[in-house]
Amino acid sequence: MRKTGPMRDAILCLVLTSLLGVAAASASAKTYLLQAGQDSSPYSFTPNTRRGTLNTAYAFTAFDQGAEHSFEYFIQWNLPAELFEPGVEVVQALAWVYHGYSYTLFGDFSDVIGELSCHEVLAPWTEAGTGGLTWNNRPSIGPVVDQRTEILDEGMIWFELTDVVQGWIDNPGSNHGIALTNSLNRVMGFYSFQDGTVSPNLRPSLMIETVPEPAAAASLFAGGALLAFLDRRRARRIRCWNTASSQRRSS
Repeated sequence: MRKTGPMRDAILCLVLTSLLGVAAASASAKTYLLQAGQDSSPYSFTPNTRRGTLNTAYAFTAFDQGAEHSFEYFIQWNLPAELFEPGVEVVQALAWVYHGYSYTLFGDFSDVIGELSCHEVLAPWTEAGTGGLTWNNRPSIGPVVDQRTEILDEGMIWFELTDVVQGWIDNPGSNHGIALTNSLNRVMGFYSFQDGTVSPNLRPSLMIETVPEPAAAASLFAGGALLAFLDRRRARRIRCWNTASSQRRSS
């Protein structure tokens, strides 16, 4: 019997649903929670001081009696080798820090609105040692990748880094981490990797969800080939049906 209209569409929908299920199973997502690496928060007032081994980190911009007292926060996570296997695709990457404290050394700014901007770091750096990160030797950073504004309370602050992390994976050696900046004078303090007094979830964290792209592509390619085969077979049946129908009419 020739299958047309709704019946044919229903069959195609069933085939597609089955194939997409196979593709989804082949491309099962993996989630990585990264909570180790290096971080440092250089200080403009003492521009040659290395602060990489401290458990405190800050981001704000302040001036006192004409002198700048600003901090930026640099973070770099250790990416597992598994992420660099061929074809790994990042579905989503989220990074977060915890704004847990402040201080009033230059005045009480706890009621001042804060903001936190996330940038990709564009050159290598290290948190300690003779070449440890300082305000004077800090590497250049890119434009704002993501930003949180109107911050009035302490708590978790997260950033969307999907494209950035995919870039690190596609170009091994390009992972120099991120830098957090705050152009306002609200003092924002964070728990660094070195702070063992708090949960790892309150220290810099990066969650990455991936799928193995080649497996998904292979399944979808196989699905497309099957649909093409079914369509060719259907076309042959239609030609045969048309030929038989013409012969019946002419007899």
